[in-house]
Parts: sequence; structure tokens; C-alpha cells
Amino acid sequence: MSAAITLSSDQRCVLEEAVRHHPKPYVREKAAALLKLADGQLYSFVAAYGLLRVHDPDTLHDWVDRFLTEGIGGLLVRKGGGRKPTFPPATDKSVRRARGRASRHTSGSAPTR
Repeated sequence: MSAAITLSSDQRCVLEEAVRHHPKPYVREKAAALLKLADGQLYSFVAAYGLLRVHDPDTLHDWVDRFLTEGIGGLLVRKGGGRKPTFPPATDKSVRRARGRASRHTSGSAPTR
């Protein structure tokens, strides 16, 4: 896990630009990690001490692979991650139906006790 990555001058420029100006902070962090790895720092050191948060070295390997195959777009978070909802999202039709039932129960006079 200590092999340095080799970047072309264009790739290095893209990463340096991303570190300075990308609107998403996590992309700036990933780009900084790749530049440190290209400069010869160890994956384990960069993962543990070289970034804002501690990461697994395998995560850095994933970032490198994605950057080398997809470019800077490979550093963006992909859709579909995270926990899925327990219930499917409500549709407009189901919301209208539920509101209709609620209004029938609440219309008219208040229940007596």
C-alpha cells in the first residue's frame, strides 16, 4: 500500500485546481489526498494523519482508481449510497387520498363525550 501514484501534468493541474476552488469540500479533501500520494507519501500515513478526517487506506485506493478512470468526476459522491427508506416516499395521489380521509373525519361538529 505504499506505491506512489503517477499523475500526468494535466491530472496534477486538475487536482490542484480542485483543491483550491472546487465548490464541494469533500472533493477538495480527496484531491489533496491524491496530490499527497502522488508526492510519495504513504497511503496509511495520508489516511491517518494527512486529511481533515481519518480514512481507511483502502478508501484512498478507491479514490485513486476512480480518479484515474473517470477524472475529477470520479471523486464526486455517487447516488444510491446510504440507508434506504423504510417506507417508499409518498406519492401525490396517496397524500391526497389520506388528506381526504382526514377531512371526512374532522368535518362537521366535534365529537361529544
